[in-house]
Amino acid sequence: MWRRIVNSIYTFMDDFTEEPEEQNENEDGEPLTVKQLGSDLKPYIDTIKGIQQLLAWKTPSYTLLMFMIYLIAIWHGCFVSVILFCLVVRMMVSYLNHLGFQIKFNFFQPLEEQKVQINKFSLVIQVARKVQNGLGAAADGLEKIQSLLTWKTPVTKKLFMMLLICFIMSFTASMENYSYIMGTFLGIKMFIINYFYNRYPRLKRRYDSTYKTWQQLPTTVECEQKMVKSEINKFILSDTETTSEESASETSTKTKKIKDTDAEFCQLFSLPNSECPVSGWQGGKRCSLVNKEKSVLSGLKNGKLYLTRSFLCFERTKTPSKKNIVVPLADITEMSKAKPYAILPGSGMSIEIKLVGGKVFTFGAIVYRDEAYDSLIQAGIDQALPWATGVPLSQDTLPTSSLRRRSSAKSISNFTWAADYTDAD
Repeated sequence: MWRRIVNSIYTFMDDFTEEPEEQNENEDGEPLTVKQLGSDLKPYIDTIKGIQQLLAWKTPSYTLLMFMIYLIAIWHGCFVSVILFCLVVRMMVSYLNHLGFQIKFNFFQPLEEQKVQINKFSLVIQVARKVQNGLGAAADGLEKIQSLLTWKTPVTKKLFMMLLICFIMSFTASMENYSYIMGTFLGIKMFIINYFYNRYPRLKRRYDSTYKTWQQLPTTVECEQKMVKSEINKFILSDTETTSEESASETSTKTKKIKDTDAEFCQLFSLPNSECPVSGWQGGKRCSLVNKEKSVLSGLKNGKLYLTRSFLCFERTKTPSKKNIVVPLADITEMSKAKPYAILPGSGMSIEIKLVGGKVFTFGAIVYRDEAYDSLIQAGIDQALPWATGVPLSQDTLPTSSLRRRSSAKSISNFTWAADYTDAD
């Protein structure tokens, strides 16, 4: 007896000791096979399709029977008991089949397997595409729920008011009444209303409030695009007025051509279609972003410079995305020709830009620097900006957009505002 007690104590104490990590030879799991891909997904796909066929009234008599059983269970308050009874029946049938009895019983109508002659490679691509689309739809759904619960959409306010009303009403009525009303409404919605909505899509798009609410919920990418658009709209300058109908027609045709040729540019910097590069800047001007604090070789970052109606954009050649820079023309306080390194011959090939707040950007190695400088000055004159017209800046003439705090600048993934840019690499 004493030995057993001591052994049990030692065995219990051994459970709290750390075991050495064992290298598993099969860490990646089973090898990828076509048969395994199809067999693993089949039970889930069959279950989902079976529920869809039940709610779509593919077998009207069976669906009507299930609908009546559901309503009776809700009215008598035994819905959970009915679900447990169905599970017990399913387990009993499985046990009898395990003993050798051939009993074919399914709650959902079994699907007929469609045998199609297809090679293994195409089957792998098809199954992988389905898995990718399914996981993508599930991820979008979770992101929509996240945006709903984090107040990123006006729908959250409606949900909050509805939950608040239900919370207040829960003190005035019993849960049995609530379960009766909600269960009846849910059954009618699933078995009857959704049937007409799925059969007539136009009716669904017009009257299905649940469907319309779900479509309005944004994903993470859509929230980011909306945020970037709102940030960019703060710095978009007004259109310059045209003096004649001919000039207006010419500018409209040029705008159409620019939109067709520079769609990738607008997508790269998340700019609207109206902010395409102006005439002479469509292909960009090769230049280098100069850092005077570093040496000549390490202080240069090659790229292209683009001028739009409201922005000056710098695209990095080697590392795009976050390293791209967007300079709002409204944030510029001074622009001048510059020569960053005195050892270089000539008058220089650089343009120096000073922003609100004192930050300075120097773009060097610009071919035809004087023409590019004149084009920048003309763009500022067209928009009546002080740094181009020669009007001295004061606190009253500072652009209001430049004084706004960019609280969401860190969430922008494809460029950096010039005021937030830091030369870290």
